[in-house]
Amino acid sequence: MDALVNDSFVAGIFLIAGFIFLILEVFVPSGGILGLLSLGSTVFGIYALFHQGHTFVAFLAMVFFLASFWAMFTFMIRRLRFPATLPPDTATSVDHRIADLVGREGVTLTPLRPAGMASIDGRKVDVVTLGDFIKKDIPIRVVDISGNRVVVRQHETSGDVK
Repeated sequence: MDALVNDSFVAGIFLIAGFIFLILEVFVPSGGILGLLSLGSTVFGIYALFHQGHTFVAFLAMVFFLASFWAMFTFMIRRLRFPATLPPDTATSVDHRIADLVGREGVTLTPLRPAGMASIDGRKVDVVTLGDFIKKDIPIRVVDISGNRVVVRQHETSGDVK
């Protein structure tokens, strides 16, 4: 072990291997194994340089590898984003079977807590409230359609208003 720590050539090999493992970690799916190999090789190479008395070179190598780790980490984080997907709130398509339901009235078939089933114009429809709980067999009105989500509110003229 002393021969590895005291040889400058071996320390350089470990630093180069650490950098190669770091680059491979970005492009090869390894579950973090290559990252750990990179970290281990780099730490051993820098330790060997410090042990040999090459303090300035070891410090420069440490700064270089910290900057490299940071650059590779930010690059990998940017690669993980999925900009082509839309969040559920921004869905623009509406199912043609429910597109004409806004303003229509119906009755709840199940309790809405806050989601459930309702009968609107003789059709069974999955509905959701704005957070309210509505009992079964209560008149409701469709207030909004967002994507494929039918939003209802208890009808104001019913005798069972909250």
